Formats: sequence, C-alpha cells, structure tokens
Amino acid sequence: AAISACEKAGDWQLALDCLATMLQATSTPDTVTYNSLISACDKGCAWQEALEVLRLMPRCSSVPDLISYNAALSACAKSGQWQLAVEMLASMPHVDIRPDTIAYNAAINACEKGSRWQGTLALLSLMEETEVSPSQVSYGTAMSACGKEGCWDLALSLFSAMARANMAPNQISFGAAISACE
Repeated sequence: AAISACEKAGDWQLALDCLATMLQATSTPDTVTYNSLISACDKGCAWQEALEVLRLMPRCSSVPDLISYNAALSACAKSGQWQLAVEMLASMPHVDIRPDTIAYNAAINACEKGSRWQGTLALLSLMEETEVSPSQVSYGTAMSACGKEGCWDLALSLFSAMARANMAPNQISFGAAISACE
C-alpha cells in the first residue's frame, strides 16, 4: 500500500526506500508491488532505477509480467532511451511475454524522442507481422517522427494507412500530418 501511494505521488525515491524496508524485514514483495515501484520510477523519469527494479524482480522471487515491462518501457520512452526500449521490447518474447499495443507504443515513442523515424516505421511493421493492432497513438507518433525529420511523404502515407485500417484519425494524427507538411 505504501509503494502504491508513492506511485500515485510519483515519489520513486520514497518507493525505493519502502522496498528496502520490506526486504530488510524479510517481507516478500509481490509482482504488483514491484510494478507500482517501476511505475513510480516511470512517473519520476527515473528510467535507470525502473530497469534496475525490473532486473531485481527475478532475484527476489517475483516474476515480471506485461505490466512490469510496459512501465519500464514507458520510463525508457520518457527519457528518450530508444535503444534500451527496442532491446527490451525484443527481449519480451524470450521470457514468454507477448508485447501488446502499449509496449509497442512506448518503444515507438522512445524512437520518436530519439529522432529515429526509421525505428518508428520498423516497429509499426513489426506490429503488423506479430498481429498486434496499431492504435491512433502508434500512427500519430510515427507520423510525428517522420515529420520532424522532413519525411512528410512518409507521414502522409501513414495517415492514409490509418484510413485503410479503418481507423479514424484523431486530433493528434491530423496535427502530425499537418505539421509534417509545414
């Protein structure tokens, strides 16, 4: 409960202190507790700590799940750690966790922040190959990445792909398409 409260407040340092206290008291935190801690690190832009907690989980007899990975991916994305995000996404199937749209969107976001428009397109393609449905966020973020690098034609192609996928563009995707053409 204490770590969950820290998560809501975005106080990752206090959340880490609570975990240390739990471990010293020989209490065994569960996956939900660790997920709250990783999420607190995400909210506090503490990507290194989020990854360390993810690595710590198996050593403490707690198995990371999709939520664990999504929170760690989000922390990497917020800090522009695109290489780590892509590597983590690729590692998920090796631990029997199937990445979902949220996981892919975090990696696409990390690539966009890292000015890696090619990475956003590769991840969109991989989503289709692995039968994970791209969302408006997936397309909008990739369009934004292409537009920022002057690839307006690719951004508009993604905008058209949304229509072919029967996905209604939203305000963000319209904005990304317009910005790409400026």
